[in-house]
Amino acid sequence: MESIILLSNSISEFYLGEIARMHYTAYSKKHFTSIFGLDKLKEYYKDLIESSDLSLFFLDNGVSVGFIVSGEHISKGVSIFINKNRFYILFKLLTHPRFLIEKMIDTMKTFIPKAETQVSKYRLMSIAVDSKLQSNGYGKKMLDDLENYLVKDLKKSYGLSVRKENDKAVKFYERNGFIKELETTDSYYFIKNIIKSI
Repeated sequence: MESIILLSNSISEFYLGEIARMHYTAYSKKHFTSIFGLDKLKEYYKDLIESSDLSLFFLDNGVSVGFIVSGEHISKGVSIFINKNRFYILFKLLTHPRFLIEKMIDTMKTFIPKAETQVSKYRLMSIAVDSKLQSNGYGKKMLDDLENYLVKDLKKSYGLSVRKENDKAVKFYERNGFIKELETTDSYYFIKNIIKSI
């Protein structure tokens, strides 16, 4: 029997360990947060969930399946985490030069004027299925459940970003109705329209 837990600030504490573990095992090692320790990932997700509009934890017969963190102002949680952990992040960047170079390039790009884009305000910040349960349809089911909540809240669309090199994730989003909206040097930004008109 599948169950969905709506994560609030008080409830999330109980699930942060599982969320950190699933993130650590499911996310590509080319993702910056993959070099965080489990305690730091717990702190990261605590800040994200506190800033999210909707965070969900999925169970199947009592077994942790995955989670989703989403929201319109979800980047606020990232900013809070960065502000509290400047030295930790700097240390990680210095000890992993590839990420430092990426961050420097991203910073320089902010000075280049950009064309108008229609990037959705509502963002799927993080989704992960337990690495032992992947390719069993759970990811699609989790997206369907998220979209049911968003439709009830009259959201027309939502978006996300994914690294170009994460071919498995790119194909997953394309199979599930997402359209490439914007492309940067290292990422694709996807959007999915879930309500044609309100």
